[in-house]
Amino acid sequence: MPAKPIPPAVLEAARHATAVEPELLNSERIEARFGSYGIDLIEDREGLRLASLYSSNNGNKVCRTFAAVCVNGEHRELLPELEAIGGGRSIGATFRRNGWAVAKRTLYTGTATLAALREEVAAAMRLAPPESLALHVYQLVLDKNGRRIDYATILELHHPQYIDAAELAALFPEGAADSTINRDAVRELLTLFELNP
Repeated sequence: MPAKPIPPAVLEAARHATAVEPELLNSERIEARFGSYGIDLIEDREGLRLASLYSSNNGNKVCRTFAAVCVNGEHRELLPELEAIGGGRSIGATFRRNGWAVAKRTLYTGTATLAALREEVAAAMRLAPPESLALHVYQLVLDKNGRRIDYATILELHHPQYIDAAELAALFPEGAADSTINRDAVRELLTLFELNP
């Protein structure tokens, strides 16, 4: 089943947002904070990927970031990277390893309430609703030898012990200070990713 198209308000915001890349990728930050990192694919179908980025302690996985990725079109030129990503590898780390610069164009930072989201998010994070989670919506932009690709729109929900709303706003101040998309567009995105806002 193909992914639904990205809402026009999101695409328009992406054209005007500023590219920012924190020093660490999400996968690197999780490993630095918790001593381990892994990824479980929850769903992976044409154009849409849902994943749990987790840390593990004595075999117990805790989702630190629930990521919903909607790929913008087909990218046949990225076939080696896409095969690795489809096999369960980290998106940002895979592109970096293959020589791409990775940037996040923040569209929105804020919060989402766990009580309103899919049950597997709460189960993977080992949290009981209601719980407020930091929410980051951004466009993932790739650049290599002057070639730029707007690869995907990504929505991330972060475990409160990993990144809270204040830390997320500090990491991506352009999203906190002047969000480029409104709450209605965020709700539309949550619905697109079947996260039931």
